[in-house]
Amino acid sequence: MGALMRDTRFSDSALEALRQLIGAEYQFIAGPQNAVVLASQEIVISTSVVAVFFASDAEEFDVGDDWDFFAHITPAKATNAQIAQACSTGDIFRQFAGQVIQDVIVITDSIRCERKGGDSWSHVTDSGVVLVLQRGFVLLVLHSLHAEVMFVSFGTEFDLSQVPIFSSIYGDHEDQTCFRSRSAMSLAGRPIADTAA
Repeated sequence: MGALMRDTRFSDSALEALRQLIGAEYQFIAGPQNAVVLASQEIVISTSVVAVFFASDAEEFDVGDDWDFFAHITPAKATNAQIAQACSTGDIFRQFAGQVIQDVIVITDSIRCERKGGDSWSHVTDSGVVLVLQRGFVLLVLHSLHAEVMFVSFGTEFDLSQVPIFSSIYGDHEDQTCFRSRSAMSLAGRPIADTAA
């Protein structure tokens, strides 16, 4: 079999849409959800300049002797219809509204599993986005490697180490060893350590 790789990191156009958020005034985040926590497959972030629509999905991927579903997020500039639907079918969260977005951080997670005999597979995806505001942050992140639900949370001081690694059914056993890693990229070009200040 050799090595199988699945890469669902954000496209160049998706990254450009996210960069347009930097310097804009944050207005709200919205989407279908339960009454307490915003958890959805479709989420809109609205600002004074542009709105970005986040859609999550799960697709099948060959893992050697089986197939499994792997989740990913696709950001894009939101249409008026997407904004209206997100606002009408769910609640609007306005915490930190009016603050300027200082940076957008993209969180990337990867998993690589090696089997005895040399066969391996890997999956890498951009699993979350952080809006760094003047006095707080908004985090949107996948909950699981295999389920397409995104969760949103708010805080006053961003710390990458406090963002939970998404859950996965894959781990070490007698025939397989798995490795997980996480990285983060500032779209404003700032060191990640500085974005928490």
